[in-house]
Amino acid sequence: MVSVYAITIPLSVTGLAKLPASWQRLLAWGSLRGALAIIIVLLVPQDLTIEGWALDYTPRDFLLALAIGCVLATLFIKGLTIAPLIRRYKLDVPAVIDRVHYADLGMYYLLTEQSRFTMHKTRGFVRDAEFATFKESLATKFHDAEMLRDELRKKHGSRVFEQSLHLTAIDVERHFLEELYVNSEVSERVYRRISGKLTLQREKIEDAQIDSISMSAHHDSKDIFDRMMHFVQTPIFGKRTDFTPVEKLQYYRAQMIIARKALKTLNEMQNAFDKPVFIPE
Repeated sequence: MVSVYAITIPLSVTGLAKLPASWQRLLAWGSLRGALAIIIVLLVPQDLTIEGWALDYTPRDFLLALAIGCVLATLFIKGLTIAPLIRRYKLDVPAVIDRVHYADLGMYYLLTEQSRFTMHKTRGFVRDAEFATFKESLATKFHDAEMLRDELRKKHGSRVFEQSLHLTAIDVERHFLEELYVNSEVSERVYRRISGKLTLQREKIEDAQIDSISMSAHHDSKDIFDRMMHFVQTPIFGKRTDFTPVEKLQYYRAQMIIARKALKTLNEMQNAFDKPVFIPE
């Protein structure tokens, strides 16, 4: 428990990461340090003596029994109560934005499968009986998907579907950004800057704060080894903050490309079939 809160509380106070209280409680309850405790106890010398020790077993045996008891308590008490705690804190219930996003992409998947299966039927790859069965099954799934979207729209409004559209756009932008990086069209520094911007925008959308998105805000999520290298190099080479001219070109070019690709992809998704994938305004 202490090991969990010792990390999560400073992160929350400094604003580096905000972990919900329900997740903190779950992690604290399910934390396991038993294996480490047993290893430490086994390092205690067998002939260790403590002045005034009057028990029949040695201090090492006492510590080992205590560590094993804690491990067993974790396995048979904490382990069996994790699932009820997850249900109690409703951590297994998807967020509204996730349900809407799933409904939109599910509709696109159904429309894609319908188009593909119809093409196979036209080319003679599918029998009439199989096509009729598939068509009936697909009609049921379409009805369920539309009912789910109507239920979500009545309960949460159309604004959440706008959030889902923005999430899809960010996912598409990230995909094409990774392609640019794999093809060496952007440097790692440029890739991290743009990826950090997309991450912050996604967090704002998930928190229903689309109007407060800053196009210039970014976050470079370097790991501990990158930060150590930066700490060592700064006194020698100085602090590097600005992009080089080449990196600036890559930075603005990449943003233009991924934005254009995202708009093109969303337009194709919306107009590829008779039914719209995303709910029109």
